[in-house]
Amino acid sequence: MIGKCELDLFASGRSDRIQLSGVNTLRSFSQWGIVWTLCISLFTGFCIQANAQSLDNLIHVLKDPGSSNQAKEDACSKLYDMGATAAPAVPALIAQLHSNDESLLDYTITTLGQIGHGASAAIKSLEWVSNNSPSNDIRQLALSSIKSIEQDGAKNASAQQPGGGTAPATVTNPNTDGEFPGESHKAQKPENRYPPVDHAAIKHHNQEKIPDSPIPPGVIPPVFTLLPQLQQGGAPSWVKPGMRLTYYAASATVAGEGKDWKFDPHGDWKSDDGRRWSPEDKASGAGQGYTQLDIVGMSHGRAYTDMTQFLMPGMNGTPIAMAHIGMPPFRGETTEFWVNPSILRNMKSRNTSWCKVEHAPYDLGGKKYNAVWIEDSTNKTSELHVYDESTGVLLHFNSMGVGRNSPIIADNEAYNTPSVTLNEGTLVQMRMVPIPWNHPLSTQWFSHAGGLTYRGKIYVQVAGSPYSLPMSTAFRLKSEGGGGNWGIFNTSAVTGMAGSLPQTGTEMCGAYQYGGVWAPPLGLAKLTNGETLDHDPITGVTTMVSGKSDGGKVVWLQMGNQAQILKFGYDISTGVLVAEENVMHMPQATMKTVLQLQNQE
Repeated sequence: MIGKCELDLFASGRSDRIQLSGVNTLRSFSQWGIVWTLCISLFTGFCIQANAQSLDNLIHVLKDPGSSNQAKEDACSKLYDMGATAAPAVPALIAQLHSNDESLLDYTITTLGQIGHGASAAIKSLEWVSNNSPSNDIRQLALSSIKSIEQDGAKNASAQQPGGGTAPATVTNPNTDGEFPGESHKAQKPENRYPPVDHAAIKHHNQEKIPDSPIPPGVIPPVFTLLPQLQQGGAPSWVKPGMRLTYYAASATVAGEGKDWKFDPHGDWKSDDGRRWSPEDKASGAGQGYTQLDIVGMSHGRAYTDMTQFLMPGMNGTPIAMAHIGMPPFRGETTEFWVNPSILRNMKSRNTSWCKVEHAPYDLGGKKYNAVWIEDSTNKTSELHVYDESTGVLLHFNSMGVGRNSPIIADNEAYNTPSVTLNEGTLVQMRMVPIPWNHPLSTQWFSHAGGLTYRGKIYVQVAGSPYSLPMSTAFRLKSEGGGGNWGIFNTSAVTGMAGSLPQTGTEMCGAYQYGGVWAPPLGLAKLTNGETLDHDPITGVTTMVSGKSDGGKVVWLQMGNQAQILKFGYDISTGVLVAEENVMHMPQATMKTVLQLQNQE
């Protein structure tokens, strides 16, 4: 269960949970850019908020007696753009309501209205302004902001604030948030060195309803449809449980010219057909990291794989696991990461308007490979796959996608061009991950697994902030079948208040992995405290046995580097994952997620 990271907390206070459940349609490397675009845009959104004009800095400008009114007005403008996520600045904005400068009052009152429900504490001060200001414009503006705040509060209440709301200073009720619809649960006790595991509280064979998420078929890249022979011939001989492929990965979105126009009945711009529109800036972003593909189980020649996306903050940052996706094969024994070598060697060169195939060398890491280059393209997209003829492994991938055309071009725009997204991935390592129980297994746990429900808390500590923001979360897995050493699970995740709609997806788990939902009890019993199990030279993640808890009933595995520490607690008698902790150190904040098994079907 690596990488269930609530990236939304770094973006805008929302709760869209970009984890495996948030990207459940990703099944191939050509779809890989979807996750990267989400990871990068969310991470960039956080970094923009935490740079030289960070929220803390803006609050400091407002509080500093030496700041000019112009500087404070500039700060208000940036807080206005942040919207609801600027709620921590409300106390400083309230203090500014005593200013005699009408222009500064205008900026301050307008910003409070834009923040919405998170500025509720300012209502009394705004009421005072509406009754006492000598300026009629300021009095009316104060009344307008009060109305905006109250309307936003009413809207949040009716929607039950999916994702826990947007006001960081508001702590949600631990007895009601992070629940699946129609449920309630008791508040969790504070965690100790290891998250507490209440074995007596774990319910078994409880047939409560879990929101279902049908497993979508593997998304087949266009080239595998255009050239169906790529799906034939079986997997190469090196494809076996425990194998890991690591790719350097990069993605960038280049914003097009002009605005991104959204239909808005109340928009300021009106097109010839009478519809109204509002403009938004076109999004852009870029980032780099690694994509790791682990073969966690096999059955009848079919490999079941688990993909982890690592994002590197900055140019040389330590990789952080940001997304985690289960990947079944397309059909038969094929995935996009490998093709049967004999199929590749026998492919004929071609050059058409939609597909090109060429046998040509590919240089990688100082070595020259005999490779097959396959390119497919349309008027909106193009993809390139480069495979090693000898092993069939994917050596390199890149793609370009052109966004949608603008529905209108405004009078003040000379032209409006779509945004372009670029993705690439290059193989950097193939290796077998040493797993203590990496031998032929015969277990029926995955075949008979029912469902697992985990509950816990998310804590966010912003650098320089004296408080941490707790948010309840719940995560469920429901088995959709499996083989002797692998299983497919439907997933449902809820973060925030009761009534939030679950985010659903799919997770692939196997016996040949660290951090899955199950590990062989016989293998766990052989582990010794402090034992180093693996060190990944690319991501710097070291896997080790960190100790035992609950009187020796639970053994803990730790996976971590300088930027992230994940701990997984397994019941030694059953092999089931009973607790998990994930601590991520970002440039301007630390996020900690603690989960404990609450129910096992």
